[in-house]
Amino acid sequence: MILKSVQIQKYKSIMDSTIVEIESGITCLVGKNESGKTSFLEALYRLNPLPTGHHTDFKELRDYPRRYRSRDQAQIPKTIPVTATFELDETDTKLLAQQFGDGVLSTSTITISKNYDNKLTWVVPIDEQSLIRSLVAEKELDPNIAKAVSYTHLTLPTNREV
Repeated sequence: MILKSVQIQKYKSIMDSTIVEIESGITCLVGKNESGKTSFLEALYRLNPLPTGHHTDFKELRDYPRRYRSRDQAQIPKTIPVTATFELDETDTKLLAQQFGDGVLSTSTITISKNYDNKLTWVVPIDEQSLIRSLVAEKELDPNIAKAVSYTHLTLPTNREV
């Protein structure tokens, strides 16, 4: 997976970084002292920290902007401080096609976010009909099942929560 963009919100001194595009090659964070460069990187790190690292989870008391803690108390656990968009490379795409069938991914871009409850959410856009056809074929079910399902307005979840 290749990191394509990141957005940090309500994390330490950063209220909203807006979407920061990550260019291939080198990306450089530039700013004055105390402007949030390190905070930006810390929040991104918490999306996929080292298992033995320090501060691997978001903590309200330490990380949420202090000036808004009392006002936002009820919504803090569901607040999403980091959202990152990744482009799947060819190897990732092939592995997913092997697992779920060709054409199941509707795009090679996925989004991963983590909230203050430290719940990861993966948004993986899928082609529902391709997934159903693949599952029917894999389980050797009657092909008419796939046809019957395609005529209904079945909505499958398009994200995986970890």
